[in-house]
Amino acid sequence: MVRTEDGGSSPSAAPERSAERTTVESLLPNPVREAWTVGTAVVAVASGAAQLVVSGTGRVLLAALFLGTLAFLGIRLWRLYPAERLARLTDDLHAREYEIRRYRNAVERIVDRQFPLFEERVEITVAIGAASGDDVVTERHWTTPKPYLVYRLIRPITAVHGQVLPSYEELRLACEVHGEDVGLAILPVSETLDGILVLILFQPGLREETEWSLRYRAPRLWDPLRAEGYDHLGWTPSTRDGRGAATAITHLTVHFLFPPGARGAGVWERHDLGNQITGNLPSEQRRVTWVDDAPSATRYDWELVMSMGD
Repeated sequence: MVRTEDGGSSPSAAPERSAERTTVESLLPNPVREAWTVGTAVVAVASGAAQLVVSGTGRVLLAALFLGTLAFLGIRLWRLYPAERLARLTDDLHAREYEIRRYRNAVERIVDRQFPLFEERVEITVAIGAASGDDVVTERHWTTPKPYLVYRLIRPITAVHGQVLPSYEELRLACEVHGEDVGLAILPVSETLDGILVLILFQPGLREETEWSLRYRAPRLWDPLRAEGYDHLGWTPSTRDGRGAATAITHLTVHFLFPPGARGAGVWERHDLGNQITGNLPSEQRRVTWVDDAPSATRYDWELVMSMGD
């Protein structure tokens, strides 16, 4: 029931007013609806009071109440909408991250079936620095496509134990094709506890044997060797961490370069695979070369010793 000016009531007016309240107030968020209700009540009281006050004080009071209501409404809106927008953006970010993980997993499953597409000779040089930031790895590949190859999946040699694992950005990967007009693109596929998986795209693809190299830093890789005098390196020819046969590599050579001043430097393969040659370089670095003429193992494990005496 709505009170009319002559003191009577108008039953027909109630549904219209109720419908209006539904269409306006119910569509507003709770804080805005609260501000709307409080503001309407304050303005109504102020208007009634202003009708009883004919002096300028009444008009000032009404203006003050009106401005206070606007300020209250503005504060409520200011606190509401940024929070709602942040929540929407957070949900959207989580959804996009989930989609990216799905695509990365799909790409990894597809491209990891690459061994029937090529065979190659591989030479890896592992340079052990005198300090943590000086550890560098260089890989040289002589890849023969069977019959056409557009990509290679590589898992760089990195530290996989320790409090801080290296990130893709820390590797500073650099790739080069030798003697051929072939472009390259390097894309990270995944970063897990097993290491970093990298996709190398050849543009155009390889049609004949091609030499290319990959150079990268290996932060903190040999910290245990420098600190304790002993460390071990596990390496799999497959990017699937030993879950697939090493059918693609026909010849494997690994050079271990110890820093100048290293004493008692030595390397051996835990399973007595391959052969090794020891020698010194003009830079007073000790080099141990390990060779496997017919790689067949799914995993190699080298043990290293050295001391950095005065």
